[in-house]
Amino acid sequence: MGKKWTIIGGGSVRAPFFANSLAKRAKALHVSTLCLYDTDPEKLRIIGSIARHAAHNIDPELNVVLEADLTRAIADTDYFVTTIRVGGDHSRVVDEQIAQKNGVLGQETTGAGGFFMAARSIPVLAEYCEKIRELAPNAWIFNFTNPSGLVAQAMRTLGYDRVIGICDTPSSTKLRIAVDFDPGHVVYVWVDALSNYITALGYDNDRFTLDFFGLNHLSWARDAEYEGRHVMKDILSDEELPKKVGELAMFEPDLIRLIGHIPNEYLYYYYYRDKTVGNIQKAGTTRGLSVEENNIRMLAELKELDLEQEADKAQEIYLRHMYSREASYMQIETSKKVMHTPEALVMPEGEGYAGIAMEFASAIESGKSRSVVLSVPNNGSIEGLADSDVVEITCTVDQDGAHPVHIGKTAPEIYSLIVSVKAYERLSVEAILNGSKDAAVKALIAHPLIGSYSVAKSLVEDFCQMQGQYVQHWR
Repeated sequence: MGKKWTIIGGGSVRAPFFANSLAKRAKALHVSTLCLYDTDPEKLRIIGSIARHAAHNIDPELNVVLEADLTRAIADTDYFVTTIRVGGDHSRVVDEQIAQKNGVLGQETTGAGGFFMAARSIPVLAEYCEKIRELAPNAWIFNFTNPSGLVAQAMRTLGYDRVIGICDTPSSTKLRIAVDFDPGHVVYVWVDALSNYITALGYDNDRFTLDFFGLNHLSWARDAEYEGRHVMKDILSDEELPKKVGELAMFEPDLIRLIGHIPNEYLYYYYYRDKTVGNIQKAGTTRGLSVEENNIRMLAELKELDLEQEADKAQEIYLRHMYSREASYMQIETSKKVMHTPEALVMPEGEGYAGIAMEFASAIESGKSRSVVLSVPNNGSIEGLADSDVVEITCTVDQDGAHPVHIGKTAPEIYSLIVSVKAYERLSVEAILNGSKDAAVKALIAHPLIGSYSVAKSLVEDFCQMQGQYVQHWR
């Protein structure tokens, strides 16, 4: 009998991308079933149909099941992916409104917005993890629900030690990059950007290693090694680097040179905090609102179709809206067009977050080690952090699980940022698990993008008022 993968939140708009990626590796990973579970039957029907079509275009033998019953979804599953959005897209819009009112960033993974999403997500995910522990105790759980690292920290704190945080930001090396396929023609594709960039420099990818460290959405590439030779200085000396790697386009070359590391794109919010908030205020809209409106339009168009008879047309509509969404990525916050829409409406070549999960599974199943960037307990890797602190870091994965590389000491200015955000995460877990408003205020004070008692107190009060149905038990 083949392996079963289950997506909890299978009605997520990115589920077809996952199905497309898994289908490519289904036979190698001995996967026979992909189960999509969701509490929203209409989204599951629509998105699930597109996901099934995408998978069957690659591997008709992969059984894609749409499931509304949680017990049946969990039963016999070997690998789970959790990607849920408690409160739907509009909850993100409300989070951003609360943040804007208080003059801080409302992005869903970072700062106030990340805390609000975590407060809604963690209790629900804890219930799912408990059900999984009961019905599929040996399964691995890949959490993709934002803020991924904070959620993984909470699940680990609760004792769910088979939860792994995954992400498809630069910290996991899955980037969008401008690639010259022929003279004068540049296209943007969803590929492993650093791998392509490294190849362009003349290095053989198979003999190249890159060490990432930090926290989810707060990480850096510290070291690059090729055949035993450290080559990060060569990479950083390239003044064209921000133009060649899409997500780095928002950073000034001098900043990259100054920090001496390749930054995760989310570090823009920290290195350009004033500009970020100012750009959002100037735009008069938010990323969450644009995503919500895009998804509403997409689902409205798809509802008009016979999804079985018009599967190709449905996929085309889906891709058009998804690539439009990708093209607006970080545009409001940076006031720059970071991404561009591909000319052809085809499923992406890159694997995104699916590739991270599948690389882990491949190592577990084959016994052949893989190097993968994951959110896992520190276990002595970054000096100064507790062993139990969940960090985002390059890991060697084998049959026994993930083993983070040793980082040791980090630069003082980077270490101080990691420590303050980790303090925020610890306090956030305490606040959410215990329903404590005081702990929530302390958590937000600790976050470097807030750092104010009056602002933190107002944020918590506004959240409890505007999203009160999710925190009725808070005291």
